[in-house]
Amino acid sequence: MDTQTINDKGELHVVTGSDPRFAIGAWIAIWSTYKNTSENKNLRFHLLTSDPSAPEFRKMLGLAAKWGIKLFIKPVAKDAINDLPTHRLPISSYLRLLAPSMLPDVGQFLYLDSDVLVRSSVRPLFNVLGENTSAAVVRDYYHYDLLGGGLLDRSPELPAHELYFNSGVMQINVQAWRDRKVSERAMAYLDFHGAAVPNGDQDALNIALLRELKELDLSWNVQLGALEYYDRVGWPPEREAVRVRKTELLNRPKIAHFIGKAKPWSDGLTMPHGRESRRSLAESGWIPKHLVIPWTIGWLASALRATMRRRFGR
Repeated sequence: MDTQTINDKGELHVVTGSDPRFAIGAWIAIWSTYKNTSENKNLRFHLLTSDPSAPEFRKMLGLAAKWGIKLFIKPVAKDAINDLPTHRLPISSYLRLLAPSMLPDVGQFLYLDSDVLVRSSVRPLFNVLGENTSAAVVRDYYHYDLLGGGLLDRSPELPAHELYFNSGVMQINVQAWRDRKVSERAMAYLDFHGAAVPNGDQDALNIALLRELKELDLSWNVQLGALEYYDRVGWPPEREAVRVRKTELLNRPKIAHFIGKAKPWSDGLTMPHGRESRRSLAESGWIPKHLVIPWTIGWLASALRATMRRRFGR
């Protein structure tokens, strides 16, 4: 199988998952991908959700129709989640694990978390996979123990020298993924270890995809919160390769990833690319023109409250 075989005859499939709380983030991911991708008429967006009738998703479909964006809301059937180990993680955490089985006729797709801003054409990502690669990913550069110099909060079953990736951006080879039962093995891992898994489905995917990956350049998943964290507490030697590229990554990310609790639509007074993310909401029509100023005032109040809580612990 070569790249052309899994390119779905020119169609570029992009998948995200969301519940109503993250609908704004999912729409930003969709809109920014559409706006910045060459050949965007070939894009096919699939949003996975366990609540397809939510008004947020009806609004999304209306905006997609207005702009000519091919968007399909894919409900996750109850029988697909009944046996999942949802005792600790919300159902939304499993949507990316279910995606390959819900798109059986798609050769490959780009999975995006619902807290990213795409700033470059994603077309090149559809030329990186081959037959023996289940996914293409970007290494995670946040989970480090600064004092001990070793990895912190990553699965002990993953050898220290192996790539540990961030699962918020993944180019997925559907056939290879399904043949190797990646989702089933990841779910079994979560079910067996339960609360002992510090990073949920990301840890499980790192175990299930061990040695089946292609590593992408850091610019395809710039984890903004990690860069801010290391600037604040100090950079460990293991992150020197990231540190030397910090300015470039901050200024020219292909995909900016707003990891952590702060999201640009509700927080982040000085968050890099936060203003750009909010501007895209208005540009796309999610915020009607006559409500942009009131919405911005509401966002500012929310962001100030969040900043005060972090600073004063209340």
